Amino acid sequence: MDPVYILIRTSRRPEYFRRMMETIKNQTYKKIVTIIHSDDPRDKYIEGDIIIRGTAYGKEYGSGPYNLYQNRLLAAIPDGPGWYHFIDDDDEYAAPDVIEKFVDNSFSDHINVCRVVRWNGKVVPEKWGVQRSYQTECFMVHADHKKKAKWWANLGGDRPARAMSAGWA
Repeated sequence: MDPVYILIRTSRRPEYFRRMMETIKNQTYKKIVTIIHSDDPRDKYIEGDIIIRGTAYGKEYGSGPYNLYQNRLLAAIPDGPGWYHFIDDDDEYAAPDVIEKFVDNSFSDHINVCRVVRWNGKVVPEKWGVQRSYQTECFMVHADHKKKAKWWANLGGDRPARAMSAGWA
């Protein structure tokens, strides 16, 4: 069983973080490694396997800091086999077998995409087909590809670089 690295960015949201971590602890897939990034030294609530304590990105990146945190999380994945998956600290897994099903239905040479239900009940992606963008938490990617992924500094939120999917999705 290969590990699944769950990449999480948090900052001053302990209640959300605790609820999200509880849904990770309840997963039936047991070889989960959490990698958490916080840029706020006041974040004493953080628990996880690998913890990155960084500094906040300055205003020079506009709305891009979220993406740059994703790059730091990717860099923390150890070399070797496994999968990686992003989840925001305010999201939760809807069922205890989500990660198990995601791994069982994923292919190592693909960016594997699933649908997610957002906090407001919206399903993303809304329909299957060619999408202009996906939410970051929709991806399950084999760790062999971690160096091919890069989030652009000048875009905010869940927008990975288009180059991420070129040639291996």
